[in-house]
Amino acid sequence: MRSGHDRYQFYLEVIALARPPEDAALLRVVLRDPDPVMGESAALQFVEKKAGQHSSCVAFTSWAQTVSDITSDRDFLSRRIREWSEFKRIMEGASISDDFFDASSDWLQRKLSEELTSEEPLAKLAELGRTKRIRNTSQQRLRDIGCRRS
Repeated sequence: MRSGHDRYQFYLEVIALARPPEDAALLRVVLRDPDPVMGESAALQFVEKKAGQHSSCVAFTSWAQTVSDITSDRDFLSRRIREWSEFKRIMEGASISDDFFDASSDWLQRKLSEELTSEEPLAKLAELGRTKRIRNTSQQRLRDIGCRRS
């Protein structure tokens, strides 16, 4: 495969078929690609897939530990893995800490505002979310939840 586009498509196809014992080996190959941006982008798709497959925070965190030595030197990838863990933790009912709004990315706040169904964290996001979009989405979700409970 000559072009980065072809390799990226190939990686996505392999990622779709990958089984858990192959996770670490697959990530190593993808992250060694000659185009580091493309390799990390494909690796990010892999992490997104795994986040979808592991419904609980414990399961996802356990998986993340198996690849942590491979991803530890990739700042963005490591951060996204931590954010997926935090997302799952909050979705399971954990409270939002005081430093959450300073420490979390727009991506994490936006994802929570779009998917939370619990009033307390949504109210915090509606008040303190980093962007207007996050605050508005959270406010709308709160209204939607209120309508369902009435």
